Amino acid sequence: MRAALIGRQGELRVFFCGWGMDERPFLELVPPGKRLLLLYDYRDPEIPAGIPEEAATAPVLAWSLGVYWALRLRKFFRGPLVALSGTGAFAHREFGIDPRLVRLTLEGLKRDGEVVRERFFFRMFSSKDHLKRFRRSLPQRALSEAVEELAASLELPPIFPSPGDDLRAVIPREDRIFPPRAQRRFWERAGVPTEEISGGHFPFYARRDLWSW
Repeated sequence: MRAALIGRQGELRVFFCGWGMDERPFLELVPPGKRLLLLYDYRDPEIPAGIPEEAATAPVLAWSLGVYWALRLRKFFRGPLVALSGTGAFAHREFGIDPRLVRLTLEGLKRDGEVVRERFFFRMFSSKDHLKRFRRSLPQRALSEAVEELAASLELPPIFPSPGDDLRAVIPREDRIFPPRAQRRFWERAGVPTEEISGGHFPFYARRDLWSW
């Protein structure tokens, strides 16, 4: 796992990114006077060194594959958690993305490379304007890293939150990556309150910053 600390002072929020991401698409979503600890690249499950002490109790926003890791690392990052466009079961027929589709994506990435990654990015958005904005600040992860990260994610066992955890889930109704019905099933079984919003898998540009979730 890797970390990027954005901002020099102010209130801290922890953000678990999705698959294949880094800090670039989110830099403009950190307002002045705030700090963001952004975690990404889940090939290695170890928490990176140099994490600020206050991150242990800071509010947490987790997105897509990052929801799984926020739940898995809950004993280290204990602040109120907002889970967006994901569950604690990444590749799962009932509670996540159909494993068959994950494998097809992985095979496509190995065979066709950037064409498949670009197709994935396209499917993240329900707004053409938001897609254009994303393309101006694309993550700069190597394709080989993205392949390794997705391959490692295929075998992750489901994780359910503990009863009474300070957690809520947000489900975009037009999500074409992580099926909304799977998100609903997972959070209903977990007894976690949910909010449904309009938008696709990457809904961040519909709000002013990451603190508005």
